[in-house]
Amino acid sequence: MIAYYFSKLNTDSLPAHFLKYAGSEVIVCFDLEDGIGEIFSEEKTFQKKNFQRKLIYDFFNEFSEELTDVRFGIRINTNNQHQLLSDIDLLSDLKIRFSLFIPKTDSQENFINILNLIDSKKIKTNEI
Repeated sequence: MIAYYFSKLNTDSLPAHFLKYAGSEVIVCFDLEDGIGEIFSEEKTFQKKNFQRKLIYDFFNEFSEELTDVRFGIRINTNNQHQLLSDIDLLSDLKIRFSLFIPKTDSQENFINILNLIDSKKIKTNEI
């Protein structure tokens, strides 16, 4: 059975924090959606999400070769077009394969549009 472990990535995160999941049925997930934000400030939310995107990018850029046996997932934003496009840009720059989590969308059409966007950027995933 696959287990999804939602984890925070921070400036102190090292491969050792995640290597214990190597070869297991655990997918370590990083949340760019509702796990990050400031309820009363859209600007602070945007800043925090940008910071988290940079952490994810830097982490995988530096440590991807050490983490080839660890399965990762990323949950993206769907409720804000600007946030979604920023997430897609991040995903298209990553050199790892990952599981992609798309939160509930407003409509089937919105979901299909997101899938088309992912496809147009040639983002390689293990699963969506």
